[in-house]
Amino acid sequence: MDVPAEVFLCRQSKTLKRAGEPFFRGTYNIGLRKGDDALKAEVDAGIDKIIRDGTLEQILRKWSLWTTLKRNLQTQMRRVRPLIPPMS
Repeated sequence: MDVPAEVFLCRQSKTLKRAGEPFFRGTYNIGLRKGDDALKAEVDAGIDKIIRDGTLEQILRKWSLWTTLKRNLQTQMRRVRPLIPPMS
């Protein structure tokens, strides 16, 4: 089940329970116009920034969406040099 939907629905229900921790790494996707490389660079830089500064973790924790898999992904991102320069 999609984790955000699962968390939301389980909070609203007295009978539904979470199935357990996710066992497969899911991704969030953003659709952009083909060839809009400038916007893609800005979006990538923004995502990179919130991963590296901990904002993404704070958001996901607030909504009970932070998992071991996401922590591992964030740890990997912090080890890798960004492919694009940060936004100024």
